[in-house]
Amino acid sequence: DLTMTRGLARVHRVNGQRTATIQGKLNTRLVNASELMQRVKKEYLPQLKQKFPGVKPVFQGQGKETADTSNSLIMDMAIGIFGVFVILSFQFRSYIQPLAVMLAMPMGAIGVFWGHLALSLELSIPSLVGMATLAGIVVNDNILLVTFIKDRLKEGIAVGEAVQLAAHDRFRAIVLTSMTTIAGLLPLLMETSTQAQLLIPIVASLVFGLSTATLFSILLVPAFFKILDDWVDLET
Repeated sequence: DLTMTRGLARVHRVNGQRTATIQGKLNTRLVNASELMQRVKKEYLPQLKQKFPGVKPVFQGQGKETADTSNSLIMDMAIGIFGVFVILSFQFRSYIQPLAVMLAMPMGAIGVFWGHLALSLELSIPSLVGMATLAGIVVNDNILLVTFIKDRLKEGIAVGEAVQLAAHDRFRAIVLTSMTTIAGLLPLLMETSTQAQLLIPIVASLVFGLSTATLFSILLVPAFFKILDDWVDLET
């Protein structure tokens, strides 16, 4: 007896396991790779695993490349932050005072998130590249501010007055330095050409991150030193 059935033309195996590959193209105007992967993992995979417990999903292509790049950037950023901390520890001869300089990094990250939200941009790999670049830029203003505070403390001025004088003396230099950098990046941020679309997330991270880091550095770094004086005697 002959029975007509539908069979597989080829059984593809990877490391001895039978596999089935699902491919597709994205309409980036509707969804990006990151959003699609999140929806698949949240909405589809639980049902698939419940119905077929032996199936093991593995993501490749753009989703895997995005995850690998993100992990690599996070690792590189962590190494860079540690390097900045080590250098500042030698410069200031303290393990606590460098934290005042490194406050600029989370302050810059706040601006990155709000900037992308204001421009309706998705957080993408270029955005993370811009954030990693921002980490090395925003610390400059805080280094100047902390150096001036330490100089005033060496002159015998009380901590409260020292932080006020340092913020007053360095206000113009800090603001002008950041404003000139932001002004130079604004034309690229407002560019609408197709060639500039890849760079806009990077520039958005730099512009908005630098803006918030500059504003908060003048306010939070002096406050951090004043709070630190309650724990450690900075005047000695």
